[in-house]
Amino acid sequence: MHYRRKRPGTPTFEKIILFFYNLFSRYGESPKQAAIWLVVTWLLPVFLYMYTGFSFGTRTIRYELKPLLSFRPEIIRENFFDLIHSLGFAFINLIPGYFRFLSKENQGSGTLTPFIALVQAVFGIILLTLFLLAIRRRFHR
Repeated sequence: MHYRRKRPGTPTFEKIILFFYNLFSRYGESPKQAAIWLVVTWLLPVFLYMYTGFSFGTRTIRYELKPLLSFRPEIIRENFFDLIHSLGFAFINLIPGYFRFLSKENQGSGTLTPFIALVQAVFGIILLTLFLLAIRRRFHR
């Protein structure tokens, strides 16, 4: 695959796909690398959701950027449970089809939350597939 990506005459689109295939799972051979990217895909949107706003159950959570960037202990303590809610919301959105957890106010308000959830779901299912493929290849040997 590496040679195929480097050889002259390979279409650019194929080179891009092979580059990301190598980046995310070393051509389907590294479950560890795929798992790391899957965790990044879960944790990175946590903070994005906190700033773009989301509703989880009966709670609506949205933060301003400035107070949280101060990293004062009392602010972190006050918002600890909201961070836990955001972790849960991001984990649920890793799996496509769970967009029903986006509240009606988030879907229609023009916020970035539905877009972030869509991107996270697409990357989540791709990375989960690469992770399972790498595990299958590891046990197949």
